Amino acid sequence: MKNIKFIILFFLTIQFVGCSEDFLERTPKGAPSSSNFWMTDNDAILGTNAIYSKLDAEEMYGRGYMWLINASDDMIDGRNKGVAGELKNFVSDGNVGYINDSWRDHWATIKICNDVIRNIKKMDEEGLVTASVRDFCLGQAYFVSGWMYVELAYHYGDNKMGVPILNEEDPTDYFRPREANVNVNYDYAMDLLQKAEDLLPYLTDLGSEDIGKPHKDAATAYMAKIAVYTEKWDDVITYTNKVMNSPSGRSLIDTDTPEEDFHSVFKIENNTSSEYLWSIVSNEQEGSMLPGVMLENKGWGRYNGWGYFQPVKDLDDEFETGDYRRKATLITHGDVIENFFGEDFTWYQTSNNLTGYMFSKYLDPYQNESPIGNTINTSGDYVTTDLWIPLLRYAEIVLWKAEAKLMKGENADAEINLIRNRAGLAPKSNCTMDDLKHERRCEFAGEFADRHFDLVRWGDAKEAYAKPLHGMQGTYDAENNLISTEVTEVWPGRSYNPEYHHVWPLPPNEIEKSIGTEGELVQNAGW
Repeated sequence: MKNIKFIILFFLTIQFVGCSEDFLERTPKGAPSSSNFWMTDNDAILGTNAIYSKLDAEEMYGRGYMWLINASDDMIDGRNKGVAGELKNFVSDGNVGYINDSWRDHWATIKICNDVIRNIKKMDEEGLVTASVRDFCLGQAYFVSGWMYVELAYHYGDNKMGVPILNEEDPTDYFRPREANVNVNYDYAMDLLQKAEDLLPYLTDLGSEDIGKPHKDAATAYMAKIAVYTEKWDDVITYTNKVMNSPSGRSLIDTDTPEEDFHSVFKIENNTSSEYLWSIVSNEQEGSMLPGVMLENKGWGRYNGWGYFQPVKDLDDEFETGDYRRKATLITHGDVIENFFGEDFTWYQTSNNLTGYMFSKYLDPYQNESPIGNTINTSGDYVTTDLWIPLLRYAEIVLWKAEAKLMKGENADAEINLIRNRAGLAPKSNCTMDDLKHERRCEFAGEFADRHFDLVRWGDAKEAYAKPLHGMQGTYDAENNLISTEVTEVWPGRSYNPEYHHVWPLPPNEIEKSIGTEGELVQNAGW
């Protein structure tokens, strides 16, 4: 596998596509109008690399939307962070960095994409860029912009109000009103992703230096996601079939070795395996911090884990006996982390852990004799690793197709059993939506697939969140040997109002900046 570290290129030579720190203050600076750039193929490539500059920001895919996924019934924040608890309990006013920074960085990324699209088109008109470079650069910008709009749409938009759409042609038109409803945003994102699909090559046709950048199947997969969220089930089947039949050979990692196969999805060596569709490119210098964020706080003295997003016993109880996904997803009292910093380590609960569990999906970078500086960052304050964090992988394609078939009244046993077989489980017959929901929970726990929004869109959130969450507290002797465990409540039941809490609050500071403009923002009802 070739690991391209293209994010490092950001702004080394193209500081001109920068924008201010605030979404509503995006006056373009410097050289987009300069005569000394956007003149050659190399300029186009360097300029396009800027669209990835925000993706490794802490509140994008280091933690970011995981704070909102934390509202689900799979985990608690784990560090008694007051503002995180307010989000989980649906009582936040939105004036928190987790929302402010993520909102800002999504819009900044869209703005940079628009800059790239506008300048590449101008280069093409003037004959300054070759067709192959033009198409790949535009395809990347259309994809990333579409992807950003999808995330903003389902987090903040509904049938009452959508989110703004920036003016692609006029970078000074940055005060934009909310669209009439979220379907306007989905339609716009679908158009962007269709353009990306038309222009992008298949993954297997990318050069080694471009592995990690968007490809055709990734665009198709996000089109499938929009179709799922808009309940266009025939379209879901169309798009998932395109990915499943792709000449790039997308498929589950399944060697008929269930004790290894699911676990291997989350190994560095499989960053771009057959299951890969779209991930955050990461390495020991930059990228997603999620593995370190989920590692036990202080890492038992070995590394500065942050100890957030601790899974609960209720998630553990969801796994069937014999489901190999459980060991690859969760670790608890007495479980062994093999080759952890060069030695087998028996996990124990510290005073920093509130549930008696830790996510184990992202431990691979720590499982070698000398990980620091080799597979993990030397800085415990910027805990990136060589593991690419999946945002969308092939298993979602399979289960989206299954969901669409079930919603159409068709049999989905083949798709659901494909997932179950890989997990080492017996097949089921006449599968129902309950089976589909079970498989999604067990398959994607601790990932950006978004368990919270699954519960919201299925109409299950109110009932699920009324129930308390539980941990398995351990008692240890002086040598950290387990003496006993006890089930305790770690989070009380919550009040979820489906009229309001199906979306999140817009950042109040962004609303305040927009007051008196033609694009004055309106807060989501109930927040």
